[in-house]
Amino acid sequence: MNTQTKLSNQALNYYPIADKQVFPVYSYMNNRINMWKTERQLKQELLNNSSVIFVYQMGKVGSMSTYLTLKKHLQNQAIYHIHNLNSEHFSKIWETMQLEKPYHAFTFGHSCMTKYLSEHIEEIKNQKNIKIITGVREPIARNISWFFQVIHCQSVFPEFFIKYQEGLITMDEIIKKFWSQKFVYGKQFDWFEEELQPVFGIDIASIDFPKEKGYAIANFPDRNIDLLVLKLEKLDSCLKEALETFLGVENLDCERLDRADFLEADDYLIYDNLRKSLTFSDEYLEEIYDQPLVRHFYTDEEINKFKLKWSSQR
Repeated sequence: MNTQTKLSNQALNYYPIADKQVFPVYSYMNNRINMWKTERQLKQELLNNSSVIFVYQMGKVGSMSTYLTLKKHLQNQAIYHIHNLNSEHFSKIWETMQLEKPYHAFTFGHSCMTKYLSEHIEEIKNQKNIKIITGVREPIARNISWFFQVIHCQSVFPEFFIKYQEGLITMDEIIKKFWSQKFVYGKQFDWFEEELQPVFGIDIASIDFPKEKGYAIANFPDRNIDLLVLKLEKLDSCLKEALETFLGVENLDCERLDRADFLEADDYLIYDNLRKSLTFSDEYLEEIYDQPLVRHFYTDEEINKFKLKWSSQR
């Protein structure tokens, strides 16, 4: 089983194209205008703030709850929800963008923000105090959630939801497609090696993580960087305490969001059915959960529960 998958070899266009017919020249002009607006907004925000908060993590680790909480309570602060700041990696994703295509406004805006910040990250590091909030999630649940986002992409399953509702795609075919994805077999937390470490010089394995507590705070005063690491499975009990301690604020109203909050009811049923239909061999479970960083964040008891949850014998 290949456990050396690198993010640089997994760059894919996870910004799906909108299902509408428009002239390519219109899409091109609209996308260019949005790029200009995003750049102007970011320049102004960074100019007006001496510090920056990056909700910066691998995808599907519950970061949206954190980001929305911060945006609600710290409205004038520069806060960015982002997955890529390593310009080498994001440039490969950006190369797949086709500006003549009608991207969804939100996802295209996110890609423009990522492009600008990744291109200017060294300047930001030299001029700003930086607070980084990152997170982890048990690998198999994260893989399923990530895969469900991937199938929205036209290149993976064109018109997936329409075809599934019409019976043109079966659950067996979806499961087969799941197992064809490289990240399913990859080193599960390589994001830290491919993003956090090269961009900010932080080795996540060197940070003591209290597994029962569910979060850790580390300070790097020589670089003007503070880091908060959160474990998704503990967010219900620790998110408020962690954010208030990390940011030095009080009375945060932390609302936890679930997958169902982002999906239409019919789409969530497909997602839930996929979770219940997938099973995993003992060999796969051992390899996934025995990875050093998995054990760095999770107790033996937690790992045994994950194995039982996903076992083919359940």
